[in-house]
Amino acid sequence: MTVSDLNRDILQIFCNDLDEFLISHNTKIKELDLSGDKWLSITSDEILNNISFVEFLKLNGILRKEKHVQRLKKGFAALIRISDFSGTIVHITPLAPINIAEILDAAQTEKNLLDLVALFDTWVTKVKFDNFRNVIAKYWIEKFKLSDFELSINYSARKNEIIFTITTHLRNPSNKKKYFKKIKYLLPKENLRPKIDKNKQVVKFSVATSEEVYTY
Repeated sequence: MTVSDLNRDILQIFCNDLDEFLISHNTKIKELDLSGDKWLSITSDEILNNISFVEFLKLNGILRKEKHVQRLKKGFAALIRISDFSGTIVHITPLAPINIAEILDAAQTEKNLLDLVALFDTWVTKVKFDNFRNVIAKYWIEKFKLSDFELSINYSARKNEIIFTITTHLRNPSNKKKYFKKIKYLLPKENLRPKIDKNKQVVKFSVATSEEVYTY
């Protein structure tokens, strides 16, 4: 399992069934979904594996037209709309509360945004907690031979990040030294932006759900 696999699996967990969760907990999204077209939360990797080059250009054009920083490439979470008539993707946006709020009702964006941020936070920190823990435990066992750790998860809607904080309680100085030495190259800065506190035995890293950062 590579760090790219870890990043991919975390994004997959984030996307899987989030659309259904939002539909079941927000009446406005439910009404939108029942209006005809199908809304789907999906990773960009899955999209790229199932579209033609012409469709790729079309979807990138939609992102560009709506002034998104994000372009269609591997490694981000997306919300797509699939035409009930043609079965093709007719809309794409980064999977973030602000983008859904603007689709729902521009006049009530602020209220919708607050509701959606709360739903996304619940999804990440509660509903999917065990799934995230399992994939992180798999990586930690394989790379560090460690299964005993504490995990906390936070979600930043503005930064589009899922933040993981892992705390260990290693007592053997030699094991502690080996662990933090491995951390430096098994959690590379360019991928997961780790922050390390050796004294407290805390490792914090984040997975970006898109390249966009919002200032609302």
